[in-house]
Amino acid sequence: MEFKSLTSELGQIFAVGIKLSGFVYSGFLIYAIVERIYGAIVVVIALMTIMYFAFLRKLLRSKKVEFSTKKIRVNGEEFNINQVSEVKIGVLILNGDEQKKVHFNHYYSHNRMNELKNILKEY
Repeated sequence: MEFKSLTSELGQIFAVGIKLSGFVYSGFLIYAIVERIYGAIVVVIALMTIMYFAFLRKLLRSKKVEFSTKKIRVNGEEFNINQVSEVKIGVLILNGDEQKKVHFNHYYSHNRMNELKNILKEY
């Protein structure tokens, strides 16, 4: 049984780029604090806050989700495909339980989400 990643390769590259830019912003912040450039400190903190709320908050809690025609794998743990009740953008709900939400990297993965939805319609 061959598993496909729900996140596309471009989405994974995007996630790495966002995380690297977080480190770069942190470096700019440290430099601005050491050199006491107050305008730069404010700008970098504002940029880091925007980046956190726009991207990092979602990417840091995302899990690796893979699927096949009969099973779905979340961070190595396998579930039957009929245990998936709903697929939303960035969220996979297992067993119809709102407490069992699985967040995944949804950037550039709409084709694979549609493929998973089509598999779920069969069950």
